[in-house]
Amino acid sequence: MPDRSIPEYPLVMVCRNPQVLPAPLPEGYTYAFYKPGMEDAWCQIQCSVRDFSNPEEVNALFHTEFGDETDLLSKRLLFVCDRRHRAVATGALWHKNGYNRLHMVAVVPGMHHRGIGMALISKLMSLYYEEQCQGIIYLTTNTRGYRAINIYRKCGFQPDSGKDFVDVPLDSETYTKAWRIVDNKLKDYEKRRKRKEPGDTTGTGGAMEVNSGFDKTKMCKISTLTTPGQAVKTMHYHLYSQIWYVTQGSCIHKVEGQSYTMSAGDAFFIPPKVAHSTELDPESNVICCEFDLESVLQHNVVPYDKIREITGNISFSMLFQKELFSTRPQFTFSKDGQKQMERLMNTMLDEYNRGDQYYEDFLQLQILQLLLIIARELQRPPVDEAVKSNLVFDKYREMVVMAVNYIDEHFDKPLTLDGMCRISMVSKTYFCYIFKILTGKTFVEYLMEKRIERSMTLLRTTESSVIEIGHAVGFHEPTHFSRTFKKLRGISPREYRNNTILSQQQEKQEKEKLEKENGKTQDPADPQKQPDPPKPQDQAAPQKPDSKKPKT
Repeated sequence: MPDRSIPEYPLVMVCRNPQVLPAPLPEGYTYAFYKPGMEDAWCQIQCSVRDFSNPEEVNALFHTEFGDETDLLSKRLLFVCDRRHRAVATGALWHKNGYNRLHMVAVVPGMHHRGIGMALISKLMSLYYEEQCQGIIYLTTNTRGYRAINIYRKCGFQPDSGKDFVDVPLDSETYTKAWRIVDNKLKDYEKRRKRKEPGDTTGTGGAMEVNSGFDKTKMCKISTLTTPGQAVKTMHYHLYSQIWYVTQGSCIHKVEGQSYTMSAGDAFFIPPKVAHSTELDPESNVICCEFDLESVLQHNVVPYDKIREITGNISFSMLFQKELFSTRPQFTFSKDGQKQMERLMNTMLDEYNRGDQYYEDFLQLQILQLLLIIARELQRPPVDEAVKSNLVFDKYREMVVMAVNYIDEHFDKPLTLDGMCRISMVSKTYFCYIFKILTGKTFVEYLMEKRIERSMTLLRTTESSVIEIGHAVGFHEPTHFSRTFKKLRGISPREYRNNTILSQQQEKQEKEKLEKENGKTQDPADPQKQPDPPKPQDQAAPQKPDSKKPKT
């Protein structure tokens, strides 16, 4: 995951002598080339590691970056799949401006430190030779992805100014500053890795292993966290699973480089070998269920494969591959689910502490019930009645209006839905709901409409190039600008400009023709001079009335 604690500068790296490193996939993982219909898998992976405002934005990105080259996609866009054939990583050996490009490489959170990224890059490099490519390979990244940069360097990529590959390369001073940040962060990162515990062989980035502490039973441990001192603030991992449920107060859970605030009613599922840390607020209460799945299933009380599948799905959905555009990986229960969860967790805690006869058998069944409750809640569509209430609208309307005005003034800047939520101090759910009521559009629809309207004005009134105008209104990729313009207006920016020029010429000609026909063409030397009045001889003589009276 990107490290948001440091400044973000765009970087370019180049491999001038592509080499294939021996880096096999971990056991149980396989490669799969793109097939029609895998766009959703690609979008989900990208959403898990990058910030997008809504589904339209990431879907548009897929078509912007890869177009409709289905045949080439089936040879160059690669996925890594787990044992259940779910895509957990992706990357492409693509092309741009006549150069080969290592493009959109991403591994879902929770699958890092397993060798998947290195193996994927190695496989993409081998495609370079299989497809008989020639020349260098370049890629774009940024300072916050320094862990990925470390892998790229091992694969032969070196820093480059980027002047041949990107529209706006960094100036020399910023370029030097950016790479100094990367080098310093990588030095600290390597120091942490060298200080890791001797028993840490999982590659979890220097996190220490914490033993189970299953002293009462080898199957599980049910306990509570009530004071800040009980939380483990240093990064660590376990060889067993954990389910946390907050019954009071809140705590901060750090996983894969990001921090998440859990409050009462939230749960978190931590699979084995995932590095994390915790900070507990005072006057908080968390019930922790730690369990070894193999021990829970040792008596095979239910079909083994079914529970394993359920557990795997929970891990994948709640931690590794978040739902599209979800802002938090932890899980908040429905009202009914919360009651069931809280009652069951307290029952398990009481059963564990009392240790009555057959308590292990009870706990075994209750852990299975716990997993089934979570699995059922994951399938339940979220419903928030509060969002629909007039009270919510009245409360947040003014702040969302302020955000709308901000968009009107700064639409040419890099704006995101998360950023607007921070500016308005309104949650994403409420913001989207009220924004749609006020504007009739989603955030991205409104932003794109503003940018296209401004671009139309610039196309009519300036001689700037289409690429320059696209940049001026907030589009960093010319193809994205052209596709969005055509989607909203039905024609490309260039066609719009040509049609506008032709229309203006025709309008001018019609005006001149009309003025000429009306005889109102002014003397260019004297705009105020009016045409001479007609001469008397040119006028027809009026008939005089007959002065003679008729005879009587």
